[in-house]
Amino acid sequence: MDKMGVGRGELKEIFVIYTDMENAMTFRARSTRVLPFHRTHFALPEGERGITEPFEFDPSVGAVLDNMMSSYISGFIYSALIDSFCCEQNARMTAMDSANRNAESLLGDLSLEYNRVRQAAITQEITEVSAGAKAQRQKHEKKE
Repeated sequence: MDKMGVGRGELKEIFVIYTDMENAMTFRARSTRVLPFHRTHFALPEGERGITEPFEFDPSVGAVLDNMMSSYISGFIYSALIDSFCCEQNARMTAMDSANRNAESLLGDLSLEYNRVRQAAITQEITEVSAGAKAQRQKHEKKE
């Protein structure tokens, strides 16, 4: 812990701020104090009895805590990074799905518009051919 300045008293508290995914559509920014530990982090769950017999620590309480704290902090930071990464990927996937649905809707609208324009052009050509044929018939009828 000395590398971070904690053991030298340079830092009073260390917080990790990360994004946590509550469910597939809900994310929450969290700020968790990692150091110093507080008793409330280790409170007994409701209904659980406390241990009254003393523990023996080998090699010592300080050595066990130093080892445990670095493992706990590393694990917590790794977990926060994974949670944030999962939230980011889920947000990207949701955005891409929404963009895909919007593009499909736009393509559907454009296809419908294209078909209308094409049908109008075909109708115009048929009308012109029909009018030309009628004019040719009338021209032949006048000659006879």
